[in-house]
Amino acid sequence: MDAPDPDTDDATHGVVTNMSSEQVNRATWVRAENAVVSTCLAHGHTVFLAVDEETLAAHAEESLETLRSLDRLDRAGGTDTAVFRADEDDRQAVLSALSVEDTEEPIPVHRVISWRARGIKRITTLREGSWRYDSVPKQTASRWFHEPNGALKDAVEAALAPIPATGLFPAGEIEVETADRGTVSLDATRIEMYPHQELIQEVYHFSDLETVLVDTRTEEITLDWRTYRSRAKSSLGRVVFGTLHRLREAPPDRLCPDDAEQFERLQDVLSTMATQLEYGVEYREL
Repeated sequence: MDAPDPDTDDATHGVVTNMSSEQVNRATWVRAENAVVSTCLAHGHTVFLAVDEETLAAHAEESLETLRSLDRLDRAGGTDTAVFRADEDDRQAVLSALSVEDTEEPIPVHRVISWRARGIKRITTLREGSWRYDSVPKQTASRWFHEPNGALKDAVEAALAPIPATGLFPAGEIEVETADRGTVSLDATRIEMYPHQELIQEVYHFSDLETVLVDTRTEEITLDWRTYRSRAKSSLGRVVFGTLHRLREAPPDRLCPDDAEQFERLQDVLSTMATQLEYGVEYREL
């Protein structure tokens, strides 16, 4: 069996960690990744790990030794990347090789994270001939799923639940009409909103969002945003921030989905963002 070469444009879901959360440390994304890999192995996936042996030999010799106990694939062309294959029986070995110490000491953590991000170059899982999960560890936002079935999706969400500020999101943008700002686009992988008005692009981060109110009767969603004035710590600051707020276009405050399917997808994204990613956003449904 050759190592898969997934086309992540086909991804249907992404694993997202809010790296700005105070609850997140340098090891959090590793914990999330390992939880996903463990779940995939438990559901009968084959895992392929592309590694830089030189980096691991210098900084994580025990992890390299453990990986070398797995099935190694032949690689043509003299590449310096080794590829190892594992299945459910190798689950503990894989987790042992990929785990890092969740310590508060900054220097050891920095060294550990460095080898984990650069020494493990890619992790891909295969099930029934198709790729299911793919990650490039040095790009912590590149953690993709392709059509996880209901049981796997539920299991992944359960595995991610204890990990701070992390959740599973639908991949791709959701374009939806607003009450008065035209069309906006929510990108669940980056947790940003992009109102489209002629050639002007405005960006509104979920960190600026205060409240999400979902009306299940009308299938409309109301967004209440923090203002610049509300963040100011002095009267002068409130004047300055108030001026900045007036200069900037007001963010979209009411989303009007086209149909029930789009409404449910928005519910999924916004509720996961508010309840799991720890942006300090209040989420309510009527």
